[in-house]
Amino acid sequence: MPNNGTNLEENVQIIRFDTTSTENVVLENLGSSIEGRDQNFILFIEEQVQVTKDFSNLLFELPTQLEQFDLVYFDEVETETRRHFAKPAFDLVLFDEAPQYIGHVILVRTAALLAWLNAGDRETDLSDHTQSIITLIWAFTKSLPEKRIAHVPYPLELPSGLNRVCVKKPSYETPDDFPFVSVVIPSRNGFDLISRTLKGLFEETDYPNFEVLVIDNGSDDPDVLDLYKSYKIKQDAFSVHIKTENFNFSRMINRGLSLSRGDHLLLLNNDVEVIEQNWLKEMVRCMSYANTGIVGAKLLFPDDTIQHAGVIVGMNGTADHWYYKEPRDFTGQKNRLSYRQSMSCVTGAAMLISRKCHEALGNWDEENFAVAYNDVDYCLRAREAGFRTVWTPKALLYHHESSSRRSAYNVLDRWWRLQREKRALKKLHNTQNFHDPAYSPRYELRSKTPKLRKGFNDYRPRTWWTS
Repeated sequence: MPNNGTNLEENVQIIRFDTTSTENVVLENLGSSIEGRDQNFILFIEEQVQVTKDFSNLLFELPTQLEQFDLVYFDEVETETRRHFAKPAFDLVLFDEAPQYIGHVILVRTAALLAWLNAGDRETDLSDHTQSIITLIWAFTKSLPEKRIAHVPYPLELPSGLNRVCVKKPSYETPDDFPFVSVVIPSRNGFDLISRTLKGLFEETDYPNFEVLVIDNGSDDPDVLDLYKSYKIKQDAFSVHIKTENFNFSRMINRGLSLSRGDHLLLLNNDVEVIEQNWLKEMVRCMSYANTGIVGAKLLFPDDTIQHAGVIVGMNGTADHWYYKEPRDFTGQKNRLSYRQSMSCVTGAAMLISRKCHEALGNWDEENFAVAYNDVDYCLRAREAGFRTVWTPKALLYHHESSSRRSAYNVLDRWWRLQREKRALKKLHNTQNFHDPAYSPRYELRSKTPKLRKGFNDYRPRTWWTS
């Protein structure tokens, strides 16, 4: 990407800032310094970061690809340690939790920033006329539509140990009202499992406004049937609907959703165990993010390793869990697993769906996804319809995965069924070519713990909805 000897600052105005400094910038002076300049873009860059020749060359080619963007951020690599921070496409949920993730080098369209600085109706209060540069950039970022913010997966060289602005984690207040939630539990026999799940809901969950619908495909265990009777007597919010038929997860979900009355609909496996009482309140809170239709939880195996921290679409050609079997407190790259964030897909083992999303999407696909990938199909359909899927680590549950259906099929039947459902997912959603915005294109798609690809050089801008 040669720059033909052109000076970088003829194309991009450079403004350096120091996150270690307590000195604020006078906003009027900032506006004056950029108004009337010929450059279309401003590069805000941390004082300690050097502009390399390769990055300078990239900046000469980028403007032709940035007509629809007002802000661009980049990946990072520490010079001494060679530790990489390969970032997701811009996600307003993650940004709300951890705005520092967009980094130390940010390219901004001059006209957009000037318009924002001069606007009298902006939500951000800049009435004291001074702000630190980084706080100013974050406020400007938050004001932009998500589609106007691009991620370029070019790894910028940063000094190791570069100081980061300390951000106070958001505090989450309990909502004033609690939307009615219908909890749909597919089940059959498995007394130890379903009894633990029901106890967790009715005795260990602090959410005050829900109903439970058990959709049973043919329990004949007397202990389970007695358990159902006891809950029908003591809990008005409990109902059970038994129909003897072959296991089809999607069909059972559809039966439950057709009977539900809730504002939100929680799909919950019968092998889920409550850990913390506020898990459902947290999932409902996450529905407040713009266009959110689905919310997923953090699920652990009984040995306190991670079962679910979101699903990466395209992994291994279909979709798979990332950070699978990592320790419970493992936080991932730059503590990312500590924050709420958008994902393309979450597991149906504990999935909250808004009534609006359900009505827009319709039923789960019983024909193509009787057992596997039905949740991936549903989340991708939601994405195509414009709904956001949010994952939260603050809703924590144990998942005794597939304990209740291990004997539903023999090994050969399970293998053939899985192959059919994989083919259906690829055919319907082209997952083998899907670029998940929650995942870096610089990562391999074969490893559940992210590993960098060799020879990657595709630095095209990407957004959450167009990755």
